[in-house]
Amino acid sequence: FTAAGGSATDNCGIDAASFVLLGEIISGGYPDAYSITRTYGISDMCGNQDSCEQIINVPSLLMADIIPDDPFICADTSVALNGNPSGGTGDYSHLWSGAGAAYLDLTNIQHPLFSGAPDGSYTLIYAVTDENACTAADTVIVSVNALPTCSITGAGTVFASSINNFYTGPAGMTSYAWTITAGTATIVDASNLQTVNITAGTGASFTLSLTISD
Repeated sequence: FTAAGGSATDNCGIDAASFVLLGEIISGGYPDAYSITRTYGISDMCGNQDSCEQIINVPSLLMADIIPDDPFICADTSVALNGNPSGGTGDYSHLWSGAGAAYLDLTNIQHPLFSGAPDGSYTLIYAVTDENACTAADTVIVSVNALPTCSITGAGTVFASSINNFYTGPAGMTSYAWTITAGTATIVDASNLQTVNITAGTGASFTLSLTISD
């Protein structure tokens, strides 16, 4: 009959009320990637039964975690930032915004360079989007410290070969570095304190230099 082009049916329609979840298995767990396997059963009006399986793959949670966290820099330096995205699916797209974005070399990359900002605090917001259009964001504040003002207090004229010529730098610095850059004078004792003791040479002059950090 069917070989001659006919067809046959048992006239048993699907029993929609019989569609039921038979079981569920979860492998892995949030926020890491995990999968859900669900098995469903269904019957027709004649009592014939069948089952099917559904697998749902859930990617790991998309995250952003800017490195370094809330950096401090001086006005004449720069800091390399890393949006540090993880999780999600596929390739990422990147976007930096906020008041500090004007001082980034690029705003659509993972690793921009922050530089050229005057002293102050600058908010930066990093947003990452994956291929599923899922998004995550993180925020940091870049603090830019003004450069310290260097000054030296002490006699501008001393006698040749004189001792105990004291010179003082600005107070409150975290480091001091005194050097003789010209002439024959000698630094007595420590050269890394706010005040330095100089023994003058026999030459006509000497040059004393100070480098500080706040």
